[in-house]
Amino acid sequence: MCFCVTSSCSNDSNAGMDVAVALKSLQVDRKVGPVSKELFTPGAAAGKRRLEEFVRKRLSIFGKQRNDPTKQALSGLSPWIKFGQISAQRCALVVKKAAKGAAKSAAADFLEESIVRRELSDNFCWYNQNYDSLKGASAWAAVPAVFQCLQISCVKATV
Repeated sequence: MCFCVTSSCSNDSNAGMDVAVALKSLQVDRKVGPVSKELFTPGAAAGKRRLEEFVRKRLSIFGKQRNDPTKQALSGLSPWIKFGQISAQRCALVVKKAAKGAAKSAAADFLEESIVRRELSDNFCWYNQNYDSLKGASAWAAVPAVFQCLQISCVKATV
């Protein structure tokens, strides 16, 4: 299905569609503003700059400090990868090329997360028809007793 916004569109599939009415009908929180361009500048060039900045400034500390929320050790590439403005493959190749000295171990950690874990999650979703519900979880995670124990622990902890 194609939706044309301009009057010069030759597509008849949305003839008579009022874009303003369609946008107004969306049930979204309109108080949420656009993402700051300082935080996320869209586009492939911006994604490439973020990748280069990560390799130059943070790759060497990524391995040991990526799980510490008080450190700026993460790549920050997720928005560009998610929206297809830079590929995970390009990121992996650039990081692999930079894997020298102190950054060698950190690069291996980055590659493990960006390739191996990504593939594992893709395969889990592809081969598990219940990937999006508790039916798809491991048996130990789907046992109601586990949830009851967790609830009891939380109640005791707050008393």
